[in-house]
Order: sequence, then structure tokens, then C-alpha cells
Amino acid sequence: MANITRSASMTVTGKLTVTEMQEFLNGVPDGAEISFNEQRGDRRDPRESGYRATTIKATWTEPTA
Repeated sequence: MANITRSASMTVTGKLTVTEMQEFLNGVPDGAEISFNEQRGDRRDPRESGYRATTIKATWTEPTA
């Protein structure tokens, strides 16, 4: 029997409501690992200066039949 690794992620560029977070977590099984990754724009580039986002990622493993 093999395992399948699954993941779900969402990127937030501003505020996140509790409802949005709950909706994301409703699709994630208990025991999943949650990680956060912050991205920032290049301050030297006026097009990217001030850009900020956080990606929330859930990863879990499911056995196959």
C-alpha cells in the first residue's frame, strides 16, 4: 500500500477573517501540518515595494487502497 501526500494552500495579501480561515481549515483533516511562508517585494523596485503576502499551507498524507 502506498501513501499519497496532499496539500492545500491559500495566499493572503491583507487581512484574513475568521470565517475565511475556518473555511480553509474545514477542508483539511486533523493531524495535517500547517506552515506559513511570508513573501515581501523587492524594496529597490517601486513596482514591488510594500508588497507583502503570507501563504498558509496544509500538508497531510493519506493511505491508498
